[in-house]
Amino acid sequence: MENDNSEYNVHQRFLLIDENLRKLFTLQQLNVQLLCAFIVASGNKDDFVEYVKNASLVSDINMEDQMEYARDIVLKIFETVKVL
Repeated sequence: MENDNSEYNVHQRFLLIDENLRKLFTLQQLNVQLLCAFIVASGNKDDFVEYVKNASLVSDINMEDQMEYARDIVLKIFETVKVL
C-alpha cells in the first residue's frame, strides 16, 4: 500500500491496521496450534487443559471477557489436535 506523497488518509491507515491485526491473529492461532500439538504429543494434555480452565488474568480485571475468549479458543484447539 504505497502513497506517492507519503501521507496516509484515515481509510488507508485503517486498512493497514486491519492487515497487521489479521497477520498477528493468524500468527497467534498458529502458535497456539503448535503448542497444543506439542503438549498432546508429549502426553500432558489433561494437565494443561486443567491449567487453562483454571487460569485467570490477575493483572487486569477489565480483561476478563478477553481471557474467557482466549481460554475457549485454546480449549477448542486442544479438541481438534490429533497425534499422527
